[in-house]
Amino acid sequence: MKALSQASLAVLSRAGVGAVRGYSLRGHADGYVLSVQDGLPEAVQSAKHSGGRQFARLDAALALLRILRVAAVEVRVMEATGPSPWP
Repeated sequence: MKALSQASLAVLSRAGVGAVRGYSLRGHADGYVLSVQDGLPEAVQSAKHSGGRQFARLDAALALLRILRVAAVEVRVMEATGPSPWP
């Protein structure tokens, strides 16, 4: 899975039809990870230092998606009980 910076994510979201196939928020015990389907591989939004960015609360992740003018997002709350995918 590749990582996207917030700047790259903004460029993709403005690129138009077909650039992004979908967005999903995957819940884990310590927060949510934003996953983006942008072509063949799936990507996650990266943190500044390493790994994927964890959003502590769902409303924080949705605030970013509103800024990017994302119309729809899949939320997978059921994964919230499993271990985090990021160390």
